[in-house]
Amino acid sequence: MQIQRISNAGVLVTLDGVRLLLDGVCQRLIPYPAPPSEIVGALERRPPDMLAYTHSHPDHFEPGFAARFYRKTRRPVLGTAGVAELLPGIPVELGNATIGGVRVMPVPSRHLGAEWSQYPHVSYLIDGSKRIFFAGDAAPQCWKDGISRIQPDVLIAPFPYVTTGIGRRTAARFAPGAMIVVHMPEKELDPDGIWPMTERALKACGELPVYVPDLCETISL
Repeated sequence: MQIQRISNAGVLVTLDGVRLLLDGVCQRLIPYPAPPSEIVGALERRPPDMLAYTHSHPDHFEPGFAARFYRKTRRPVLGTAGVAELLPGIPVELGNATIGGVRVMPVPSRHLGAEWSQYPHVSYLIDGSKRIFFAGDAAPQCWKDGISRIQPDVLIAPFPYVTTGIGRRTAARFAPGAMIVVHMPEKELDPDGIWPMTERALKACGELPVYVPDLCETISL
């Protein structure tokens, strides 16, 4: 399994020969990066097998790429009602999808921040030879006790799952084999000091392997 961080919170997952793009091609929303143009070009020349979006905020979603992807490939595009509204004429899948033996299942969740608590948002459970849980922008406190049964091999989550106490406790309840932290700003445009805050907080994560990849870095697990 390989997981490449290609944008703000977006990753390209390769699992069992299937390539899944999760919140991958998005818009730049300073200080959070969009994917480099060479990455977008490579994805258009060799499209992934499926797209999935947790919500329609521009730092997670760029409708033009998703529309071109579907019209070229007719492959699944998963998302929320908010994503579907921005993709008229594209059959956005709101439920499960399976391709090449890898199943992608949306899990209802609540966006971080009280002002976004009613905004359409899902997380994704990806099941193949390994299990991945992709949180998107889900608030750590939105999960119920049942998350301990998910036990993913990899949890992919935004930085508050490391930098806050409730986030670390929630990550521990998922009981992942490893964690990848995303939704990281550009290092040279980090007004809130999220990179050093995250790096300091890693000491509180105990023995859990935690990766904080740079843009375009690939993690093999």
